[in-house]
Amino acid sequence: MVRKNHFTSLALSLAGGTCALLGVATPALSTPGITLEGSFTGTSTQPRAALTAAGESLYYGTTYFGGANDQGGVFEFNSTTGSITFKDSFTGANGANPDAALTAAGGSLYYGTTYFGGASNPPPRERWCV
Repeated sequence: MVRKNHFTSLALSLAGGTCALLGVATPALSTPGITLEGSFTGTSTQPRAALTAAGESLYYGTTYFGGANDQGGVFEFNSTTGSITFKDSFTGANGANPDAALTAAGGSLYYGTTYFGGASNPPPRERWCV
């Protein structure tokens, strides 16, 4: 879960084969509750890690499956528009099946890890630029 603003946090949910990005309002609001912020369709499935804040209204995350090779990928969520955009796919050679959050390294550079992949299939470190 990552904080969107003072009152709302963002969380990922996987239930019944449907992936969703949820806005979770704090009980301090007059109307606390859970709202659907966006849905995953087609190329990205099973987001398993926390989102990484990337600036005003932008967040990055990873999916365990999906993408061009069904080995996961990186997506961008815009909290202003509610859009989820698949940005890049893992190929196996550059890693596969990420299940941890990306870490911002400054500028447009992010680091993370994948569960499988690499030259001899040990988990490689991933480096991703937006």
